[in-house]
Amino acid sequence: MPPRTPTVVLGRSRKNWIAAGTIGAVSIVAVAGAWATAPIRQAQLNEAQTPYSAPQQPPAVAAQYAIGWQAPADSFNSKPVIADGLVISADTTGDTGARTTITAIDPTTGEAVWSYDRNAELCSLGQAWSKVVADFRTGEGCGDVVAINAATGQYAGTRSAIASENPVPISSNDRVGIVSDQRVELWRSDLVRTVEYGDVYAKQEANMQPHEDCTIHSALTRKELLGLVEECEGTGWLRFQKATPEDSREPQITADVQLPSADAQIVAIGQKGAAVYVSSPSPQIISFDSSGHQTAAQPVEAAPILQGHEGVFAPATADLPHHMTWFDGTRIYLFNPDTMAIERIFTDAIGTGTALGDRLVIPTVAGMSVANWDTGDIERSFSYDRAGYSGSVGLVTASGVIVEKRGTTLVAVQPQ
Repeated sequence: MPPRTPTVVLGRSRKNWIAAGTIGAVSIVAVAGAWATAPIRQAQLNEAQTPYSAPQQPPAVAAQYAIGWQAPADSFNSKPVIADGLVISADTTGDTGARTTITAIDPTTGEAVWSYDRNAELCSLGQAWSKVVADFRTGEGCGDVVAINAATGQYAGTRSAIASENPVPISSNDRVGIVSDQRVELWRSDLVRTVEYGDVYAKQEANMQPHEDCTIHSALTRKELLGLVEECEGTGWLRFQKATPEDSREPQITADVQLPSADAQIVAIGQKGAAVYVSSPSPQIISFDSSGHQTAAQPVEAAPILQGHEGVFAPATADLPHHMTWFDGTRIYLFNPDTMAIERIFTDAIGTGTALGDRLVIPTVAGMSVANWDTGDIERSFSYDRAGYSGSVGLVTASGVIVEKRGTTLVAVQPQ
């Protein structure tokens, strides 16, 4: 048996020890600096003192209403964001909106339940999975995302990745994401990306995106269906794809539909199909099932909300118990959730409506009207002063309180 060779320990000189110590110290400083300057370190989360539980009361139209509390609102959504019964306020300050305070508000009292303050510009705000999801601009586009448990105000997840610069939000109860004219991405409940479609940054593999040179006009999602309208070399296309493909990097397109013109927009989506608005050669809404087969087509009046619109379109949608809805700037369209065909049109609206019991509440110039969505009858109307505000108004209900979104202001309309 050959003699054992002793282990040689190298670099025990004083000079090597000093070098090693210097490298270690520099590494510690670098790590500490990265930790101290990380975006999440520039945030302050004030959690709920006790988990919030929305009062259980049957929704019904009250005898009368009065204006209550007010709070700042985000500039992205057409209606207020509600998560687990809480109204989500967003206040942006500074010359570029580079400071954001998100507050969860008890709709019955107007009091803050929890808040999140951050030195960053807010890009989008949504809710799903009983969480509030906020997207911030920090470096490479709007790719820094934070999820907060709505009831407790505790962190529920974060993600950070290269993303689009000026996206619009897209969300359902099952997905949240962002849409730009070049790219769509969706995230699941742990904020892992399930879909990336379009012009993908820093591609890991080539030839996985089928239409990366097209321009995206609009997109909506519900359950496992993602629908989008895009323009490719002057032609409009409706694409249906899975919201959870086998590989998030490679879209699973289930239907491609060539549209009559390139100026189309997707305006409503259900689990089984979608409705598309086309303004030329004449305005119409065309409905398709998820296989791409046309189920209905109806001539309509021109949509004021699309006149002069540029960039990505974020449809003003709202879900009722038995209908999907879209506000076109003057009218609220009610769609059958199975066929996506138009079932009812309510005129003289100024924004998205909301369900209160078995009735539709519609915002109007004078205040709001209560409609029967089965018959189309306006049964009651309420008048109140909006203090000079004359823009669009989106409605939601929370714990019997109707909350209006007037531009960047939330206003409670409380039962008396």
